[in-house]
Amino acid sequence: MLEMTLALNLRGHGNSALRDPLNDCSVADYVSDVAEVAVLGAELDGFFTPGEIQGTTRAYRTEAELFPRMGHNMMLEPGWRAVAERIDAWLGTIGL
Repeated sequence: MLEMTLALNLRGHGNSALRDPLNDCSVADYVSDVAEVAVLGAELDGFFTPGEIQGTTRAYRTEAELFPRMGHNMMLEPGWRAVAERIDAWLGTIGL
């Protein structure tokens, strides 16, 4: 039921309906000393712009790794194994 209500509320608003709460702040406003993070992005992402991905990398003082020919839902794309392997490798670097 919640999903249906959310879908009805978002109809006609596109991605902006999901992003509006974020417009008044940035990740950098909330990041101080955090654990290491991996920023993974998709070359053909229709939800987050390249500028937003780069803003995230600046906030976390890291670099983004972009996966070519992929959209926002990288784990549902044909090249999902490369993303999963990258996540697994990164987790290994932090002892998980």
